[in-house]
Amino acid sequence: MGKKSPIKGLSKVTHSATSQTAKGSTGGSACMICGKIFKYEHKMKVHLRSHTGETPFSCTFCNKAFTQNAALKVHIRTHTKERPYSCKECEKTFARADHLNQHIRTHTGKRPYGCELCQKSFATWSAISRHKAEHLSCNNYICQVCSKTFSRTSNLKNHLLKVHSHSEDSSHPEGKETSAKKLLILPDVRDLLETLQGEEDEKNHFLSGCVKSEPTEDKT
Repeated sequence: MGKKSPIKGLSKVTHSATSQTAKGSTGGSACMICGKIFKYEHKMKVHLRSHTGETPFSCTFCNKAFTQNAALKVHIRTHTKERPYSCKECEKTFARADHLNQHIRTHTGKRPYGCELCQKSFATWSAISRHKAEHLSCNNYICQVCSKTFSRTSNLKNHLLKVHSHSEDSSHPEGKETSAKKLLILPDVRDLLETLQGEEDEKNHFLSGCVKSEPTEDKT
């Protein structure tokens, strides 16, 4: 059997949302819980289950439950081993339509997922997701003067200022340190710092708009 909402008190909210649908400013149906707008009301009702935890579609083989009948159909193929989608080029078969579509790109060379930071493109959503994670975790900030790499822009900025900027120290003998050095930022270093700030702003904008789940495709 499917599961009812595990969240106490949400059943009344769900009933209100499904029986009296709110309309978005541009038309369509709006979720009464998070405000997300859907073109079709039945899509909104399916979305509501992500809030309520309701899973009305159950597998007869293992009793695993799902929010959508389409997802149940795909799951059942893990039991029946049915693979109804076949590639016309090599006759390889797949259980899901979106997996077939991804495979076809190995023949066509199509790479529809592009990275906005480095302009690389990828054939699958999972590949570009891994690539975007690399932008967050790797030493992607490279000093244009000495090629040393850094994991954060702040570290690179400090490096440019401390290592590649000249200091005004004419009043002290050569080889002696001064307690108060006035940094004279070279024009090239200043340009690098300004470019770095622009790239950082662009990256922050890019990451703030990152899609966190794969775009909806036909998975049946």
